[in-house]
Amino acid sequence: MHLEPINVSLVRPELAKRVAIPAYDNMTGRERAELAEQEPLSFLHAIGIGPSPISAALEGLARVRSAFDQPRPRAFVYRLQQGLSLQTGVVCGIPFDQLGLVKPHESTSPARVEALVEYTEQVGVVSSPVAVAYRHTEAMEALLAETTASIPSHDFLSQDGLRQTVWEVTGEAVAIAGVSIDAVYITDGHHRVASLKAYAERNETTPALLSVLFAHDDLRVAAFNRILLRVDPSEVRTALNRLGAEPTQIERPAPGETIVLFERERWLVRLPPAASDSPAARLDSARLDEHVIVPLVGSAVPGGNIVAVPGPVSIDEEQVAAGHGVAFLLADPSIDQMMAVADAGENMPAKSTYFSPKPRSGVFLRYFD
Repeated sequence: MHLEPINVSLVRPELAKRVAIPAYDNMTGRERAELAEQEPLSFLHAIGIGPSPISAALEGLARVRSAFDQPRPRAFVYRLQQGLSLQTGVVCGIPFDQLGLVKPHESTSPARVEALVEYTEQVGVVSSPVAVAYRHTEAMEALLAETTASIPSHDFLSQDGLRQTVWEVTGEAVAIAGVSIDAVYITDGHHRVASLKAYAERNETTPALLSVLFAHDDLRVAAFNRILLRVDPSEVRTALNRLGAEPTQIERPAPGETIVLFERERWLVRLPPAASDSPAARLDSARLDEHVIVPLVGSAVPGGNIVAVPGPVSIDEEQVAAGHGVAFLLADPSIDQMMAVADAGENMPAKSTYFSPKPRSGVFLRYFD
């Protein structure tokens, strides 16, 4: 696979802690507003919040632009560390003609893709690298080891406890190591990839993808658990009986199982086999949708009365009961399962994988002409 330097600005080391923001999708609207109010250099201002996000983003970008150095073609090694989780990757450009080797495992929303295209066209920047996984190679491992043995240009702790470390690396070294990679798999950024393709088609251009590549065995993937709100208790009891649910006290299910939290009790359910033998259908999340959630509420798409909760976030059983709901806990999927789905050209059910920590906005800044 061909990898190349990409024309980016880098946040100034002394301002990095103030500019870089927590993962955008992990914050509530109120949390975003509070952070933006507290920190005038927060990159949130350049993303745009409020009733006129594009106008706000243009005004905010003018404010935070001084926190970055001058853009030039380059590549980096980028390390994320939070708690016991540590992952080190390469930030670079994936040329437009290589995007066929960037494999998705989720579908995208046309409305969200269009919003990102509009932002790119009118604001003219992107800051959050698309995170992709590659199958571990010795060449990439050697590049990371050699680079991280030197002194980094940036080493700072974000407000949410994420330690971010950056080293600059030569484009030649990245290109040589990249030859060892056959394909990459999107772990965070499906809509950004789709929007880049749409932007390119609309503007008759071929921009490279701002990306960060992590070895597949360096990543931590968790499940999304499910909460169904306002369900008929009698229908839940019928479903538990149909599925042969057994009372349990265990905290986490094994693969092929789900733990059901209902009326302040825990039940263990062994998920029935999938109707299809495809990699996507065999996933626990797909089997839960097929045999449990769809029969209960007629849909499995998160939203409304179906709430997807990242695995690391605890579920309050009292709140579930108070909301006349039922929760389903799943075992974490494996990175190999995700890759198998992508290799087959299939999509996982919505909200099946949660990768953490995520690359942050406000460290790298890529301009579009």
